[in-house]
Amino acid sequence: MPSCTAITLATLKIGSTAALGILTGVHLTFSLSTVQAILNLPSAADARIAFTTTLTTHTNLLTRPLTLIPTLVLTATYLLSPSRLRHPYLLMTATLPGLSLLYDRGVLAPVERAISKRSSGVGVVGEEGEEVEELDVNGEVVRGGLEQYRKENLVKAGIVGMAFLVGIVGNWGDGWAWYRL
Repeated sequence: MPSCTAITLATLKIGSTAALGILTGVHLTFSLSTVQAILNLPSAADARIAFTTTLTTHTNLLTRPLTLIPTLVLTATYLLSPSRLRHPYLLMTATLPGLSLLYDRGVLAPVERAISKRSSGVGVVGEEGEEVEELDVNGEVVRGGLEQYRKENLVKAGIVGMAFLVGIVGNWGDGWAWYRL
């Protein structure tokens, strides 16, 4: 019969793997559905604003916690596991989401900045006589940036998806270890 510690560690492993699966789905949905919907907006200014707003929500509220929590939990699980349950897949599964964060900083961040960069505004008189700032946004730059972002985010989804698959295979292997205890 497995000990309470073994059950706790198994629960943490399975929960972290599930979080990686959710993270993979979030990245795929953002790349395949959300970016396409933003590309279909009528103006480049609307697309840039929608991208910036969605990206802030996507990055800050969803992906960072879903990346950091499994990474930290799987690393702690590896360190706290007894030697017979300390498998290298835990470190690999914990490392891949960390690599996706580095990929985010190195490759996706410049693309995000290029899309979100505000151009200089031109003062225009509005309907009721007040001056309204109209942004000069280049539609080709926004479209090209969004298409590049979609491709790069799919690569990031692939990295996280690989961690998810390694976690599934590792947890399945751990399940066989339970029968030997």
